[in-house]
Parts: sequence; C-alpha cells; structure tokens
Amino acid sequence: MASYINSCLGSSKNRVEGLLLLNVIVKQCTTDVFQQNASTWIKLLIQTLQGHCAASVYSATCHVLKEIIQYSKSFSDMSREITTTVIPQLLPILITSPEEVTESAVSCINACIKNYPGPVGPFKNKLDSFILQNLDSNTNCKAVYRCYALLSQCGPGGTAGIKHTEAWAYQCQRLMGSLHSTVAELYDGLEPEFMQKGIENSGLDLSPIGLDQIDRVTALVHRWHTLTSCMGYMLNEEMLSVVKVPADGILQLIFRCLSINATILLQRPTQERCLLAGFIPDIHIDALGILHHLILLCRRNLVPHCMNIVSVLCQELVWTQTGNNGYSKQYGVLRQKVYEVFSTWLKALDGCSGILLEETTLVKHLLQDCAPFTDTLQMTSEKGTVGDGPSKKKKRKGYQEISQGISTQRKVHPLANSDLVTAALDTLYWFITTSGSEMTGKKLQEIVEFVIHTLFLVQQSRDSPIPYTSIYCRKGLYSVLQALVLAPNPKVPSPVQCALQLFNTGLLDKCLEVSSYCVEAMRVCESLIHARVPCLNGPIVCDNLIHIGGDFSHSAKGQFNQTDTAQTNGHDENVGKNTSENKVNNTLENMDTLENISVDRTLKRSRQAADLENEASENIDSNKLLKTGTVASKTRVTEGRNSNIDDNIKEVEVIDSDSESNTDEDNDNSGDDDVEMVENKDKNSGKWKGSGKSKDSEVEFTGESGDKVDDTSKETVQNRIDAAETNDTVEDKKKKLNDNKENDDEGDIVNDNKDIPKGQDVKEPDSDVINMMSAFIDAGPDSD
Repeated sequence: MASYINSCLGSSKNRVEGLLLLNVIVKQCTTDVFQQNASTWIKLLIQTLQGHCAASVYSATCHVLKEIIQYSKSFSDMSREITTTVIPQLLPILITSPEEVTESAVSCINACIKNYPGPVGPFKNKLDSFILQNLDSNTNCKAVYRCYALLSQCGPGGTAGIKHTEAWAYQCQRLMGSLHSTVAELYDGLEPEFMQKGIENSGLDLSPIGLDQIDRVTALVHRWHTLTSCMGYMLNEEMLSVVKVPADGILQLIFRCLSINATILLQRPTQERCLLAGFIPDIHIDALGILHHLILLCRRNLVPHCMNIVSVLCQELVWTQTGNNGYSKQYGVLRQKVYEVFSTWLKALDGCSGILLEETTLVKHLLQDCAPFTDTLQMTSEKGTVGDGPSKKKKRKGYQEISQGISTQRKVHPLANSDLVTAALDTLYWFITTSGSEMTGKKLQEIVEFVIHTLFLVQQSRDSPIPYTSIYCRKGLYSVLQALVLAPNPKVPSPVQCALQLFNTGLLDKCLEVSSYCVEAMRVCESLIHARVPCLNGPIVCDNLIHIGGDFSHSAKGQFNQTDTAQTNGHDENVGKNTSENKVNNTLENMDTLENISVDRTLKRSRQAADLENEASENIDSNKLLKTGTVASKTRVTEGRNSNIDDNIKEVEVIDSDSESNTDEDNDNSGDDDVEMVENKDKNSGKWKGSGKSKDSEVEFTGESGDKVDDTSKETVQNRIDAAETNDTVEDKKKKLNDNKENDDEGDIVNDNKDIPKGQDVKEPDSDVINMMSAFIDAGPDSD
C-alpha cells in the first residue's frame, strides 16, 4: 500500500487518489510503517506544493502535510530532519501561497509553529507581514486569527520563556491599540471626552479607513470583528510561558464598546447612526466574546470587577427587552450571548460572582424570556348612543360572517427563540445552583411557581407551547426544577414533593433524552427523601451504646471498679488453687452491695491493716515482710515499700465458706465466711507455721503441734479493731489519705486481671470481709 501511494503521488493523474489514501493511512498505520515512509511522503508532498496544481489538490496536500508534521514530533530522527530541512523549505512556499488556498496554507503554518517553534523563528517577520495582510483584507478566516495568536511563540523562548512572554505582551498591546482606534472611529461624536483619555491608539500597521469611503461603517464593523477574534484566540490559546494579562485594559475596552447602544444612537438619528444601529448587536456580541474568553482565562482574579461586569450584562438585557409574539425576537441573538456569558461567569466564580447585586433585574428578564408563548383573545364591545333606532338588517352570506369572526389561522414557528430560552434556562440553573440559598424568598418563590406552572402546561398540553417543542428547552426546564430541589432556600419550602410528581410524568416524554434525565432526577429526589443506607458510623455507634446500656449495672460497673483497684509495688504472686478460685467467684457473685464499694475505701482499709501490722511486728524478734492481698476476682492490693517491712513474704488468702453461704443473701455474706491464714516465717534455726479459723467473730489458732491458743488473744484483736475504728476521726482520715497518696506515688499501681476468665464479672469484696481480714492481720503469731 505504501508503494502504491508513493506512485500515485508521483503521478499528476493519480495524485488525488494518492492524497485520499494517504490521508487515511497516516491516521491508521502502525508506528513502524509511519517511521519508514514519513520522510518519503513529506518530500513528495512538498514537490506537489512547488508545482502548479489545482486549488483542491493544494488544500488536500496542506491538510495531509499538517497531519504528518503533528505525528512526527514523537520521533527524534524525523524531528531532526524536519527541523533542519523541511521547515526552511516549506514555509516560504506556504507564505507565497495563492489567496484562494490561504486557509489551508495558514493551517499548515500553525502546525509548524505549534510543534516546531524554534525553527520557525527566522521566518517570524515574514509571517507577521503575511498575517497582517490577510487581516487587513478582512478575511474571515479562523486559521489566520489563530496564527496571529501563535506569532509570539516563534523562535527560542530564552531563559524561563522570557522572550515568549515579551512577545505576547507586545502582540497584545498592538492589538489593543487597534481595537481602541476602531471603537473611536465607530463611535465618533457619541462618546464623552473622559472615556478617550489615557488610551493609546498606536496599534497594528493596517490601512486606514477614510471618512469618504462609501462602506465606511461596514468596513469598520468587519475590522472590529477581525480584531476581536484575534484577541479571543490570544486569550484562549495555550501559552508556553507565564504572561501578564492586562485584564483592566481589556475590561475598559469592553465597557467602552457596550456603553453605546441602539437607543442612544436613535435619539438623534442620522443616516450613518441608523446604519450603525443595525450593526450594534454584532458589535456587542464580539465584545461579549472577548469577555467570555477573559473570564475563562482569569476566573476568580476578576472578583474585584464583579460589580461592573454584572451591571454591564444586566444593562444589555434592559435595553434589548422586547415582547414575546411567538416569532424570533429582535435582539434574541444578543440576549442569548449575554446569557451564555452569565453562565460562564457563574461557573467560574461560583458564590463570589456578585450576581445577587442585580437579582431583581436578572430574575425578571429570565422569567420573561423563558415564558412560553400563548395566544390571548381580547373581547371589546362598542357602546351605542341613546336614542339610536334599531339598525337595519343587512343580508349576509354564510361565509362572509365566518370570515369576519375569530380566525385561528396564523403563522406558527414551533422552535422560535428556542436557543434563547435554552441559554436563559441554563443561566437560571446556575444562578440557583450557586446562589439559590442566598436569594430573597420572594424571588425564589416566583421562580418555583413559574417552573411548576410551565411544566404542568407542557405536560398537559397535547402540543407543547412555543418554544418547548424543543427537547433542549424541556430538558433545561427539568434541570431548573432539580436545582430548586438540591439548593433549597430556608425562607421557601422545598418543592421536592411536586418535583417527584413532575419527574414521574416526565418519564412519558416522547424524547428519550428528556425522559432519561427525569429518571436521574427522580433518583436524586428519592435519595433525599429516603436515604438508601444509614451513615457510615451510625450502626457501630448505636450498637455500642445499646450494649453498654444493657450491661452497665452488671458488667461495666464491675469492670470499672476492677480497673481502678490498684496493686502497689511488689512481686505479684498467684496463690490458691482452682477450688479456692471457684469458691471466691461463687461468693462474689452473691454480693448485693457491690455497687456501693469504692476503690478509695479498699485502699484505706489496706493501709490501716498495714499500720496495725507494723505495731504488732515490734514484739517480734526477727523482721518479717507483710503482703496483704485483697482478692476480688483475682484483683489484689500489694504493699511492698513500707519502711518497716523486709523482703520476707506474708500471704493472706481469703476463701469463701461452704456453699451454704451462697443461698443466704440477707446476711451480707459476713457471718458464714471462714478465713484461713497461713503465715510462713523463715528463721535461722527453723520455721513456724500457724493456721486459724474465724466464725461469728471468734478466732481460734493452733500451732504446728495442734495445740490451741488461749482466748486472751481474741479480746486483744477485738479491742484493737474497736480502737482503730473509734479513733478514725476526720483529721486522721485526711492525714491517712495524704499518706496514701504519697505511698501511691512511690509505688507502682498495677492491675492484674490477666487470670480472670473471659466474660466473668469482676466484683469487690464486702466491707465486713475487709474488717475481719484487717483484724487477723493485726494479730501476730503470739496471739490466740
């Protein structure tokens, strides 16, 4: 195929066929095929341009050459060849191309500048003259407008693209000067003097338009259109480096152009002014086009000018207002352009657009332009004078009476103003979306009533009213209703219920595009009324709250008290066997007063027991270490850093009584408890072991030999307990509390609950058990 194309391009007879095939092959061929044949194709195409050929062949050759140049940028070898040989050979041919193929030639030049800006630099001056020549001839060619915007990118950019930045600023300054000169010639004698001060009119080197020229106004309007198109491409074209856009100067030019309208021109009509009034809509549309591109480029940087921009746009709507008679409006195209700029402004600046400054004016014109056209019938009656006799009857034929009656025949254009209404509905949609929650309630209520009334009219009519026979108008109306649902105002009730019914009816629309949009809108409304799923963290939080609330009295409080019960500095040792652990758990489950026990009281009793033990240890010959443990579901309090205690270990284990105590809950679990105490004492020569049982506050000790101790020790233990409880005054409690805090700071408080079975409630012992335990701790091995 490649060889066949090459043979066709070399033959003048088959050249057209070869160009058509090459245009398709360039887009569809693989990388290898393109890389192997691109250089050959470029040479054959340049030879075609150098020869004499028809305009159609010349245009097709430029088009295919443009495609090849765009694809060749990805290949280094091919790019090097195009840079060194192709560009210097191609550009002189394109610059001297015939006038009838200017657009194709300039399109190929644009491809060269865009993809190879460096090699085009030496031809910049020639390209500038070539483009100005085409601009001066008022050639309405978009490729020429774009080429002027790309001239600043010709040649190397320098450090950080500074040369491109300076070239762009120079091109923009020249263009601004020519635009101001054109406006001054168009509005000669109409502008006040202060608007012309400080404006530089030095611009492009274009031929002047004389005052005696017959079509002077037309020529000026064409030049204005050409220059504004160039400005639009300069603002819209992607820039290779950072440039400084003269936003203030461009806005000044726009405001100057929009300051004169047809109403002002017709106040003192002349032949030239009447002719200019006919071109005013086109002049304003071109100015609004510049504003549109400026908004897209600068966006929120135009916030300081928002008041002026919104005021000028609303002023355009005011002076172009006309009635709705079912036909195309007089200034419909201009109003459509205003609404398009409004939509772009709202999209770019969102809530900071300042559109609420002209809320009343804008809403009024929007509703007027969106209103459907309906025929109105007005009946009038003529009053006769008094004394007139009866009128003479005239003989009328049947068809004459009908012809003089009401006629329903009229010219109808079903799509009249459809583009205008579509643009107005789009502006209304973005107005509500961006600023609907901040609008006044009265204006928003007017919009809601208008939209609902119009939709009912469209849905209930057999033939949709003008211009809502257009699918874009109906879809735009439904989109406005959706915006009213999604952006409600706190001062106006949401129309979500009415919207659901209207969207449901809209499913029957004969146009699939409109009905499918109604399906989407219904899903949005349903999600607002009925949430599909709860919030992400909702079920987890609720589940935890319910679980905590249900088990708080039995489980959570026990865990809380168990966590706060501390073990102070010492070596923790697990004592007891599995049987004793089961007894402890059974007894603790039957304690009714568990919730009234506090951690502070437990620590206080433990400290008191330690003090009593210190007093008893003075009568003992050798030092001993006391370790007091209060076992509440395997939670113990250990004292290990008292000054009078050595490294020996003393263990006290509290064990439940028989299973008979589990059934008696009214006795506070105190009278039936059995206490066993085991003391181990290491001495130099031997060991002493003792055990004791207490029942009904009686203490019985037996030595290692089994002999019982006398009853005097019982009275001693009871007296010490009574004295300790009697002398526990308020001041002593405060003092002991401070001592407890200091000891807590010295020791490490730990919570040993690793041996507690999972799922078992942790409970604290009863106060009576603690009192009994303290008494036994105070009793030494010498007592009964």
